[in-house]
Amino acid sequence: MKKIKEVKIPFSTYDVVYKKDVKDMGKILYGDIDHNCEIIRVSERFSERRQIQTIVHETLHGINFDMGLPDVEKNVEMLAGTLIYFIQHNPELIEEIQKVKG
Repeated sequence: MKKIKEVKIPFSTYDVVYKKDVKDMGKILYGDIDHNCEIIRVSERFSERRQIQTIVHETLHGINFDMGLPDVEKNVEMLAGTLIYFIQHNPELIEEIQKVKG
């Protein structure tokens, strides 16, 4: 898997940092996001698929934060999986989006 180095959203650019473990109060996480430092941390402990899902998931948290939207974990989790599915199953549309400027 190519390591993603950064993720750009409309008002922020997050550096993506890979760590052996990402923990919160001793609990092992897939990853997390630090809005103040603009960093997404991803655990290398898990599969490449899970790492990609984590980047999308944490990016959605960043979008919610930047837009002042409610940041409900269950919604972010469902939307992340749906967004990945959408991208995987609509490559022609994604290619056309890449061509659009502005």
